[in-house]
Amino acid sequence: MNEHDDQVWSKETEAARAAVADYEAVLEEFLGYGSARTVDLLALRPGESVLDVACGTGAAALRAAARVFPGGHVTGIDLSPAMVALAADKAQQLGVDNATFRQGDMTRIEFSNGTFDAVTCVLGLFFAPDMVAQAAELWRVVKPGGRLAIATLGRDRFSPLEGVFTAAVEAIAPSTPQDYAPARASDPAVVAGVLADAGIPGATVTSETYHLPLSAPGDWWRIILGTGMRRTVMAMGPDAAARVRAHNEEWIMSNNVKSIALGFIYATAIKG
Repeated sequence: MNEHDDQVWSKETEAARAAVADYEAVLEEFLGYGSARTVDLLALRPGESVLDVACGTGAAALRAAARVFPGGHVTGIDLSPAMVALAADKAQQLGVDNATFRQGDMTRIEFSNGTFDAVTCVLGLFFAPDMVAQAAELWRVVKPGGRLAIATLGRDRFSPLEGVFTAAVEAIAPSTPQDYAPARASDPAVVAGVLADAGIPGATVTSETYHLPLSAPGDWWRIILGTGMRRTVMAMGPDAAARVRAHNEEWIMSNNVKSIALGFIYATAIKG
């Protein structure tokens, strides 16, 4: 599949290319919890092989590399060459020599069946045009006895500010599309159904919510620019975006918002 074959896929990846630096900042400050928790759920051991699909800038992969050392290895793949390059740079800077990163299409993973002891996909499943086919592809490369761990965003996505942002965009730039991809997999029942339909038996699906502190109103705009919401900002143009930002920051100050809720859904399975 070409990355432009699906409209949501194409627009999300375009936004990702434009937002690598912002994504990295948001990942470290606001979204890193999800990567760390997913790696914990894999219960990795030294010597194991791990594949991190849609690895981004390496948040999960680098954590996994520490868990499988010595003797283990982590491979990260991502569609974005800019993110792969940044992940590789981070590994070099940190002295991590058991993780490698490569550009790749997650819908056609270039590894044989049953290659890895563990496979993870953090905040990537909802970008796939066919989530069931994507889950099956992840499962395909898990070894017998190996583990799969998938993380998506839950219903509480940056609450209450995502709703404030959406309403402001509708009022200020009503023709702007807001088909935010994580909404496709924000229900635990949907995630469980995707895995069941993909032929993944006995999956465990859990939800957790934590609170992101906001040190200043501007933190919210940094989150927007570092996530798929950036695509909405790009689509509405600079003048409308400036008005939406001003509205959101005024709302944060008026309502004394000091933190926002962020929910994660975690799905894990062991291959028999």
